[in-house]
Amino acid sequence: MANSLFETIKSEIETAPELNVTAWAIDLGGQRRAIWDQFYTKASRKVVRPVVERAVEGWYGQPVYRQLLGEA
Repeated sequence: MANSLFETIKSEIETAPELNVTAWAIDLGGQRRAIWDQFYTKASRKVVRPVVERAVEGWYGQPVYRQLLGEA
């Protein structure tokens, strides 16, 4: 399950046009590790977080934060 979630988030980050990242082409020596080069310097957590949230919600099948808040 963890591998599936990781691959979903990794894929979303790599395809998000607002991040404009490329994956390092080296062996990182383990599972669930990813490093990217970023070409858009203004992509702070306010840009990255919605991308990760979108990936998690797509993987989980429902809005994550609404469920945590008891609104789902």
